[in-house]
Amino acid sequence: MIDIIIPCYNSAKTLSKTLASITCQKNSDLLKIYLIDDGSTDKYDEIIEVFNSDLTINYLRLDKNSGPGVARNLGLKNSTSEYIIFIDSDDTFYSPFSCKILYDSIRNAKSDIAVSIEKEEKDNFWMEKKFFTGDLHGKIYRRKFLEDNGILFNNSYTSEDNSFNQICFLLDPKVEYVDEITYIYRDNSSSLTNKRFAKEKLQIDYMNNIIYTVNVLKGRDIDSKRMAKLVLSGYLYLYYSKCPKLKELQALETVFEKYEHLLTDREIKDVFDFALNNALISLINSDDSLPDYSFQEFRQMIINS
Repeated sequence: MIDIIIPCYNSAKTLSKTLASITCQKNSDLLKIYLIDDGSTDKYDEIIEVFNSDLTINYLRLDKNSGPGVARNLGLKNSTSEYIIFIDSDDTFYSPFSCKILYDSIRNAKSDIAVSIEKEEKDNFWMEKKFFTGDLHGKIYRRKFLEDNGILFNNSYTSEDNSFNQICFLLDPKVEYVDEITYIYRDNSSSLTNKRFAKEKLQIDYMNNIIYTVNVLKGRDIDSKRMAKLVLSGYLYLYYSKCPKLKELQALETVFEKYEHLLTDREIKDVFDFALNNALISLINSDDSLPDYSFQEFRQMIINS
C-alpha cells in the first residue's frame, strides 16, 4: 500500500484536480489519501464526498494554521503504509501511471527512495527538472527508512521540504533514479510560498531549515565536508539574495564557523561557482541585482550587527 499525504491550506479551488489525478492512477486501489487541513477557512466536505467512492480519503484537521511541515508530520504520524508519496494540493500527477512507476521502481530496486522527473509550469512556460533532490515532487519514500532515522519535517512555513530531503540524502539512502516524468508542479502565484510570505520571511525560514538539518544530523556518521558544503551553499544563497535580517543570521554564522576550516580553497571555490550560477539564473527577468559587497564583508556586517 501507498499513503499519499496532501497538506491543504485554503485549497478548495485546486484540490479537485489533484484528487482527480489520483483517482486516474492505474493502481488507485493501493492508495490511501491523507488530507491534512492546515487550519483552512475553506471547506472540503463536498470535494471529499465527490471522490470518496473512488478513493480512501482520511481527513485530518489542525486547529490552527501551522505550516505544511506540521501538516505533513501529522500525516506521517497517522498513516501506516510501507510507502509514502507527498503531493501538494495545487499539483497533479503527470499520467495515470505515475504512482505505479514510482511504486514498481522502489519495490524492484529495494531502495529507500525513488526519484523521478518533475515537470514545472510557470506562466505557461514548461520546464523539466530531472532528478532534483531539493523538493518532494516526483518521489516515493520507504516508511521504514524515515522511521528508523527519525526523519520529520521542520515546523517552518517554507523550505521545510528542502531540509527534509537534505537530511534524507545526507544519510546515504539507497536511491533509485527513474527516467520518467511523474509529477506536474504548478508554480502558483497565489500559493502560500509566493503570496503569503515576504522575501525576508522566506530567507529566515531558509536559514532556520539549514540549522535544523545540522541539528538533526548532529552526532551521526555524516561526512563533515558534505555538511560544510551544505552550510556554505545556504549561506551564499542568503548573501546573493541580499538578506537584510543581519542579526538573525548570526546563528548561521556561528554554525558556519564550526565547518569553515574543513573545506579546501578548491572546494570553497566550487561551492561559490555553483551558488553564483544559481544566483544569476534567478536574476533573469528580475529587477534584483548581485550584492555590491563581498561575501566576507557580508559576514562582517552580520558579526557587527
